[in-house]
Amino acid sequence: MNPYATVVWLLAFTLFAAYFGIDIGPGALFHTSKDHGFPIMYLILTLSLVMLEVYHGSGTKTEIFVNRVVATITGVLMAVVINIFPPYVKGNDPKRVECYCNDVQGVFVGLLDTMVLSDPKHDFELENKKLHEAHQLGQLTHYLAVDASPFRSIPFFAVDPRIIPLLEDMMLTEAFLHDLIELTSGIMKKHGDTFFRDHRGFFNEVLADMKKENFQDTALPTEVEAVASSDNRGAVLNGVTLILERLKKHHDMIQKINHK
Repeated sequence: MNPYATVVWLLAFTLFAAYFGIDIGPGALFHTSKDHGFPIMYLILTLSLVMLEVYHGSGTKTEIFVNRVVATITGVLMAVVINIFPPYVKGNDPKRVECYCNDVQGVFVGLLDTMVLSDPKHDFELENKKLHEAHQLGQLTHYLAVDASPFRSIPFFAVDPRIIPLLEDMMLTEAFLHDLIELTSGIMKKHGDTFFRDHRGFFNEVLADMKKENFQDTALPTEVEAVASSDNRGAVLNGVTLILERLKKHHDMIQKINHK
């Protein structure tokens, strides 16, 4: 086999396949495509491997080509089987999204309990630890959804187009909750429990709302006494209301995805 012809052929074919099969942007660094996924990368690698093995005399073109095709098909089928049967890890499964939302909501409910109890000696490390665990679940869920997105044209594997935007919106809610924990901790240390005792009725109302079975359909809490906007204590009240609104919106979207 002519080595120069082999190099020219491989160069021309791989450039052609890469140009038409890989998206423009950072994804090109990993040979990924939102429409084609990894098949283009595998195609280039397989043909290059076949040509180089034939050139070095590892076998005939037919033997090596059949070997690589069978190996690739076997790998794909194995991945499909593992995906269908337990542990059933799928990027298009909305259950993980719901678990992430429930974990964030659980941290919020725990923070509200702390506000109601108004213990100035409370250690907020527990809330931060639980929120970090929720964040890890959210990151994993987002990764699985993005990883499965190239299969959007296959009904069984297709990811609902609302899942990734919902996850990104929930991550923003998680960031707001982290800020609220820090604000609450700061006020407890600086002002004691007076502020939280004064607004205990508001926090109890939000807490009762969160624990209702039809949480996503309930009305927002009534307005509370105005607090100076320049004071962090006002930001706490606004933050609680904001997170409550966002969690309701997330639950509503999850219900729509589950019942599509």
